[in-house]
Amino acid sequence: MSEQEEFEWIENFLLDRLSLEERSKVLEKIKIDPDFKTSVENYSKTHIFIKDMKLEEILKNKLVELQNKDRSQFVLKRRLKYFVSVASIAAIIFIVFLSGTEVVFPDTENDFNITRGIDTSAYTIEQKYAFSTFFDGQAHLAEGQYLLASQDFEKSLLVTNTRPYFREAAQWHLAVAYLKSEQVQKAEKIYTQLSDCDDCEYPVSKISKWKLWVKIQLKKLF
Repeated sequence: MSEQEEFEWIENFLLDRLSLEERSKVLEKIKIDPDFKTSVENYSKTHIFIKDMKLEEILKNKLVELQNKDRSQFVLKRRLKYFVSVASIAAIIFIVFLSGTEVVFPDTENDFNITRGIDTSAYTIEQKYAFSTFFDGQAHLAEGQYLLASQDFEKSLLVTNTRPYFREAAQWHLAVAYLKSEQVQKAEKIYTQLSDCDDCEYPVSKISKWKLWVKIQLKKLF
């Protein structure tokens, strides 16, 4: 089976377009083929993201524009196929994120939740070190010194007697630093740990989580 055929097979599976026999074959392949299972999971996440962001509606509007601008049936059919396939939609999403949008976290440097409720005069040496290295990491991220930033956040997380809010902030920042310093597997490990957390305190938006996930997948692919 070619890569394109596999794309279409997964697409039809996720859209419930397969017969019972074909669906059973997909489910069986998911059980025995870890790579195929990963592909299905990634496409499933993409489908959810597309639904959340209403990209399908945007693409339909784009198709109407194409119909009005270009009456050539041959060209139109090719463009229709391009825009409606899941793989193409995913490619569009990837391009959007590659165009320069960055993962945005709360402005921690000015976020009083970092120190709210804590008597700063009662900081231990370790806690002062944790905060200092965290803000050093933010500075290095802003300066494009990603390896130094990852080292700073790692040092900050060595201190264990800090609030969950702060530790989560350091972990999310570390994931970005890892990604930008080409330590993709480490970035994905942190993302996996935090992305589905139900009781996390650090407020990372859904769109920022998706941005980070897409960037990680792109790094793994290319």
